[in-house]
Amino acid sequence: MTRESAVGLVVLGVLLALVVAVAVLGVVARRARQETQDALLRDLGWEPAPPDESLLDRWEGAPFDVQDRGRVEDLRRGAVAGRPLVTFRYAWRSAATMAGRGRPTMVECQVVALDVPGEVPTVEVVPVGYRQPSVQRVVGREVVFDDPAFASTWTVRAPDELAAHALLTAPVRSVLLEPAYAGARLRFEGSAVLSWTDGPVPVEDVRDLALLLAGVLDQVRPLGRPEISEAPEGTGSEAARPADAPDR
Repeated sequence: MTRESAVGLVVLGVLLALVVAVAVLGVVARRARQETQDALLRDLGWEPAPPDESLLDRWEGAPFDVQDRGRVEDLRRGAVAGRPLVTFRYAWRSAATMAGRGRPTMVECQVVALDVPGEVPTVEVVPVGYRQPSVQRVVGREVVFDDPAFASTWTVRAPDELAAHALLTAPVRSVLLEPAYAGARLRFEGSAVLSWTDGPVPVEDVRDLALLLAGVLDQVRPLGRPEISEAPEGTGSEAARPADAPDR
């Protein structure tokens, strides 16, 4: 064997060792990441649940308003901030796939929903300029708010304009203008408020999104109850009581 051949074999061996090392490190990193995710899920108390395709019929709007029915994957149930939670990965065939064009592809998003006591009107709140991929129809029409900061940040759609205004009060709109909510998508419908992401996300992001939804619900007042403003001085129950009669 020539010297050049020996050197070539050594270099090849080193390269193979590096490839194997990188592959092993990748497996170790993925395993460590999964263990971290599993530990966080245990801390949150979000338990895996059997597949529940009825969730696809619970809501009519985005992100479920696509050509394909799709499927529910990795369903978990739990609670956040004392509110019942359900989260799952929603996967559906792309519009091109449904039309038979190109390589078959799947689209995925993570759905997070918190239960709301009673019923809420159907109201969708998305960033200005946002367009849901493959949407077949949008339930409701755009609702205008006399709030320049809110109107320049969010697009609101609802079948009932008055109900949308009753739901998105000034405190709710103020919360939605906080930096943490930038880019989020919310939908009030039935007995829940939900949000969805682009593609699968780590558990930390799901938790943070759930906390954002809880923060909005903290500001939502029961519909039909008037907003309570501070009573002016000299009014209220004390003012309504007659003064004590003077001693005689």
